[in-house]
Amino acid sequence: MSEIKWIMKRAELRELLQDKDKQEWTHRALARSIKMSPDFVAKWRQCLADTALDDMESLKSRSRARTISSKLVGEAVEAKILYYREMLTEERNRRVGARGIKPYLLKDPDLKQLKVYIPKSTSTINAVLNKYGRIPKPSPRIHIPAERPDAMQVWEIDFTDVPGASSEATHKVAHQVEVFNIIDTGSSIAIDSQASDRYDAEWSLLTLIDILRRSGRPKIIRLDRDPRFIGGWQMDDFPSAMMRFLLCVDVIPEICPPRQPWKKPFIERFNRSQKQESLRKYNPETVEQAQSIVDDYRYYYNVERPNQAITCQDQPPSEAIGNNAPFLPRLPNEVDPDHWLTYWNQRTFRRTVNSNGSISIDNHRYYIGRDYRGVRVLLRLNAEEKLFFVYKGDTEIKQLQIKGLAHGKMPFVDYVDYITRQARSEQQTLIYKRRLRQRKIS
Repeated sequence: MSEIKWIMKRAELRELLQDKDKQEWTHRALARSIKMSPDFVAKWRQCLADTALDDMESLKSRSRARTISSKLVGEAVEAKILYYREMLTEERNRRVGARGIKPYLLKDPDLKQLKVYIPKSTSTINAVLNKYGRIPKPSPRIHIPAERPDAMQVWEIDFTDVPGASSEATHKVAHQVEVFNIIDTGSSIAIDSQASDRYDAEWSLLTLIDILRRSGRPKIIRLDRDPRFIGGWQMDDFPSAMMRFLLCVDVIPEICPPRQPWKKPFIERFNRSQKQESLRKYNPETVEQAQSIVDDYRYYYNVERPNQAITCQDQPPSEAIGNNAPFLPRLPNEVDPDHWLTYWNQRTFRRTVNSNGSISIDNHRYYIGRDYRGVRVLLRLNAEEKLFFVYKGDTEIKQLQIKGLAHGKMPFVDYVDYITRQARSEQQTLIYKRRLRQRKIS
C-alpha cells in the first residue's frame, strides 16, 4: 500500500474517533468500519485521538530507525582512546592505530567501573582519532600538467611486444614479435608503428633511420635505457651507435632515468591503448598480421579516435593540429661521423685498468700501463683535440687519441653503412657479455 492510501486510512480513523458515540467502540469494530486490521487501529488510535482534523503531520508514517544511539561514545571513552594513542605511540616509537588501542580499551578498569559503553569496532575508535586530528591526512595532490612543446619537435620512442605472436626467425624465447612506436609529444600524433621479429641494436637503428627519412627530423627524441638504444651496461655512459647517429644528424637524445616510465608518458599511454584496443583484440600470430593491425590502428588513432590530451580537446590528433603541422628538416646528404664529439665534450668515464694494463671503451683497447693494474682511472673527453685525458685521482697520467673516428665527412648512404656496422658490433658484444654472465651463474 502506498503512503497516500495509508494517510487516507488514518484520516478515516481519526474522523471516527472525533464522534463521541464511536469513541467507545472496540478495536475490532473500528477496524471493520475502515476495512483495516485491529492491529492498525490499536497502533494509531491513541496517536490520533487528540489531534486536530487539519493536522497532516500526525497522519504521516513514522520511521522505526533509532534516533539516538544507545552506544554513543562518551567523553570518558574518548579521553581514554586519546590517552592510549599517546602512551602506546611513545612506548613503541611508532604511531599505534585502532587495532593496537582496542585491547587496552576493553580491559581498562576505569571504564569498567563507570559502566559506560566501550566500542569493540576499530572503525569507531578511528572515528574518535579522526575527530581529534590524531590521524594525519595526506595533503591534496596538486596536478600540474606537463608543459607541451611545439608540435613535431619532441618525439618519444619505445618498443611494445605483440602478445601471442611468434616467429621462427628469432632466437628470443619471449617478446618474439615487437612493435617500434613513435609518438609526437606536442600533438599526440602517432608518427609510425613498425612490427618486426628482428629488433636488435642494428635493426632498431635502421628502422629509426627509415622513419626519419620519411617523416623528417625532430629536435629531441626521448627514449628509455633499452640496451638496443643506449648499449649495454659495460658502455658506462659512452654513447651507443644510435646515440652517435642522432647527435650527428643534430637530434638531441633525452635518456629517461631507470625505472621512471612517467618521464615519457605519451608513448607509454599509446603502447597501452594500442595493446588493449587492437593487439589483444585481434591477436595477430605473425609479423605481417601484426603490421597490418598496427597500421589500421594508427590511422584510427590519428584520424578517428577522440583524444583526451590537452592539445586535442576530445578531437582526433590530426583534426586538432589541422594545417599547423610544421615542416621538419630532412636528413642531410653528408654527415660528419665525428660530430657527436661536440655534444659529449668534457664528459667523463670511469674504468678499471685490466691486468694487462689496458682499458676498454666502445670495443677499443687503450693501453694505460702495467703499473696501474687494478687502479680506477677517470677519462675526460676533449672534443677539440679528440683526446682522452686520463686521471688517477687529480693527477693527469696520460693522453690517448680517441680511436674509431672517421676524420672527415662522408655521404649519408656511406655513413648509414658505417654506423650500422658499429651497432652490429655492439650487439655482438652484448650477446657475448650475456653468455659470459650466464656461464658464471651456472
